[in-house]
Amino acid sequence: MKKTLQKTAAFLLIFAFVFTFSAAFALGETAQIGALKRGDSGEEVAALQRDLRALGLISFSGEPSGAFDGEVELAVMELQRLIGVEVDGIYGVHSRRGFLAAVENGTLEPVYVEKLPLYGCTIGIDAGHQGEADLTLEPIAPGSAMLRYAMTDGCFGIRTNTPESLINLDISLILSDLLSRLGAEVVSSRESNEVSISNAKRAELMNSSGVDFWLRIHCDHSSDPTLFGARILVPNSIRNLNISVRSAFLGRCIITNFCAAVGTVSLLSRSLTGETGFNWSSVPVAALELGYLSNAASDLALSNPEYRRRCAEGVLFGIAEYYYATHRITFESYCAITGVHKDALRSDASIFGHKPSFINNRHFEFES
Repeated sequence: MKKTLQKTAAFLLIFAFVFTFSAAFALGETAQIGALKRGDSGEEVAALQRDLRALGLISFSGEPSGAFDGEVELAVMELQRLIGVEVDGIYGVHSRRGFLAAVENGTLEPVYVEKLPLYGCTIGIDAGHQGEADLTLEPIAPGSAMLRYAMTDGCFGIRTNTPESLINLDISLILSDLLSRLGAEVVSSRESNEVSISNAKRAELMNSSGVDFWLRIHCDHSSDPTLFGARILVPNSIRNLNISVRSAFLGRCIITNFCAAVGTVSLLSRSLTGETGFNWSSVPVAALELGYLSNAASDLALSNPEYRRRCAEGVLFGIAEYYYATHRITFESYCAITGVHKDALRSDASIFGHKPSFINNRHFEFES
């Protein structure tokens, strides 16, 4: 259970517009500064740290510290090796000129996380269930006398016998990687099947991590083997008045884009009062039921790596829609994430042949 670090690798050609800022960013931030060495601090060092992160030579979340420490020195030495100048760990005129020349001739292609579409967004991803059930009891809400199991082990594929917990985890990891590559900070409830984390603890993690919202990734099961489709579960306003409206809108964005991406049908969504993870949450949350593992076709599809990637991409597009509709990202950022050209979108077309649902949901307005 840990934060997934922001990654700086390029994500597909649809983000080519991001790279046009790179050289200008470096020139503007570090071209006129003096030599920097271990022990220095300030805005010039912070600019250097951004450059090093953009090259994948150093890793940190949020804003840089502005302190030229041993980690920065090692990263500078690696940069000097890459550009073929003296390796001394001091970022002086020769290192600076070599770096800028390498950017201009395409030898180095920095990707500045600050320029990525989801920079500044913090998203929680909860891969539902875990390898072994925890059948101890916990309150379904803070102070409640009603108890439920802390965490069950989920269902299994009717044809493949694949545990739901592994499907949820794989799709969650793919989604977390896509989000990180777009500049978001991702808080994952788990990155392994060998954990024991209750529903309440997962919600508390998201609350304390300051996520904008979190998504719970699950599969469904039914005694009817013909039941097919995906659905969204959200908190009910009876217990969760403060987050119910935003959660419902988040759920609508996710299910619309998910179903379009994977070619499944959207079943009736439900709002729940007895769901522990919802009741302990203080931020918007929705649970996506990817499909029914009791249905042979769904089970086989969810065992396919390409289908799982499409699942993750569908959720990603839903997240982009939610952020755009709630004024957290620009229209250009939305188009960059989804690969939809803005002129085509405004003429009622998209990569899925339909307008995103926010076009028809203007009554959902939120404060900027």
